Amino acid sequence: MVVRTVFTAIIFILIQFISCSDQLVGGAGGETTNGIVGMIRNADDTPASNTIVKLFPDDYDPVSGNPLPLSFVDTADEEGNYCFDHIDSGSYTILSRNQQTMSSALSRDVSVSNDSITTVPEAKLNHCGSILLDLSSSDEIQGEYVYIPGTDISSSIDSAGSVFLTDVPAGTLSVIMLANENTVNQNILRNKITVPAGDTAIIELPLWKYNRKLVLNTSISGANVQGDVYGFPVLIRLNTRNFNFSQAENDGKDIRFVTTVGRLLAYEIERWDSENKRAEIWVKVDTIFGNNSSQTITMYWGNPDAIDKSNSNMVFDTAAGFQGVWHMSQAGNTTAFDATANHFDGTPCNMNENSSVDGMAGLAQRFDGDSSYFTLSGTADSKLNFPQNGTYALSAWVYTEVIDSTGHYIISKGDRSYNLNLSGFDLWEIYDIVDGSGLQSIYTEPALKEWKYLTGVRNGEEMRLYVDGVCMDSNLVIKIGVVRNDAYDVQIGKRAESDYGYWNGMLDEVCIMSIAPGPDWIKLCYMNQRKDDKLVIFE
Repeated sequence: MVVRTVFTAIIFILIQFISCSDQLVGGAGGETTNGIVGMIRNADDTPASNTIVKLFPDDYDPVSGNPLPLSFVDTADEEGNYCFDHIDSGSYTILSRNQQTMSSALSRDVSVSNDSITTVPEAKLNHCGSILLDLSSSDEIQGEYVYIPGTDISSSIDSAGSVFLTDVPAGTLSVIMLANENTVNQNILRNKITVPAGDTAIIELPLWKYNRKLVLNTSISGANVQGDVYGFPVLIRLNTRNFNFSQAENDGKDIRFVTTVGRLLAYEIERWDSENKRAEIWVKVDTIFGNNSSQTITMYWGNPDAIDKSNSNMVFDTAAGFQGVWHMSQAGNTTAFDATANHFDGTPCNMNENSSVDGMAGLAQRFDGDSSYFTLSGTADSKLNFPQNGTYALSAWVYTEVIDSTGHYIISKGDRSYNLNLSGFDLWEIYDIVDGSGLQSIYTEPALKEWKYLTGVRNGEEMRLYVDGVCMDSNLVIKIGVVRNDAYDVQIGKRAESDYGYWNGMLDEVCIMSIAPGPDWIKLCYMNQRKDDKLVIFE
């Protein structure tokens, strides 16, 4: 009964694949050998005759593996049939290619058992695709070549860190290996990838395990900014609600940000606190599109071999107008580092270990209103010394503890130069001095014990003062007879030239620019940096 069953199966296969009959039948007892039979069809369902069919062990490495034996290569007959005999038991992959039609097919997980014949489901040829991998972001690539296991598809890594795999069968792949002679092979696909027929699949940061889309929403439902904004530093806040810190390195060195076309974005980690699971990161985006709810960037993490790429100078580029940026995130009574390449670092005076407090974007600094401030040494004659009727902007998040008819200064170049302050008339104010015209001032009503985002803009003879992204006033008030004096270093938290005007409260994200940002820029800063960020949405 068993013999009859075996012969019945053989006869059925012989009818389908008569050209393989001599190979599939064994010795005098009629026993079968281990074999594989299958059929290849073209895209139009016609038999794919003359198609070269290769059999590979599932884990085959085309670079370090032995050459395929001749018995592992067959050519489909006129009916599209192929077969392999005397195959050891195990798991195999079948790669079929037709050079005339430039098409291919891949059949995976073909299992062969002892004394049995495996019939492979019919495969259909499709146009070949290709895969482009960018490994340039990994400074410690532990590999020399990339290959698709169970195929003859491989490519070396070029000097730029790129890999281009060609003649790849269309379909879904779950494994692509990075290898060399001295390391254990590593699967560099964090997810499955679909190779399109006749097109190229691009894999961004393949060595990074995790990724997440971030939407930059400027529509009415988001930041509500109508115009495009260029070269903008986007604040990304990470916490337990949107990020798994255990998947990233303890210092965040493996964090990366990429555009939809695969270009890496410059970023700066202001704070990475893996213990308390919070971080603030600034990412420079070339263009933030106005009134748009579909623009995205992608955040990647999960690569222990990555090298820290945080670079504040690239995010807050002096060529783009950033002349001084102080996050105020340092420990109490320590240097307030300038994030720009100017390095106008602030020397603390009478700050203390309790000066560092929670702010709007990470940590901030608390000033005692009596003697604490920062001096930006060497700025008396520097890029922070703007000409009369010049172009600049002063901004900061401010929190005042008192409104007491006494001046309290946020940013000061001296009483006879530019200043952003709470005036002795109990008003937010930006003022500057122009010889012949005198003191020119813009002011508006302040807020007590509440975080506010102030931006004072000077653009030639025009001045504007914004509070929380809204222009409050642009009408100059002029006091005649005051002469300009630019001889003093800029100070944060006090009027520069005297023992007067100490800030009483907190300051965060202090910034001085040599350009006059427009209303959309200023509003986007506020909408993005406020605690309930209206710009960034985690998908």
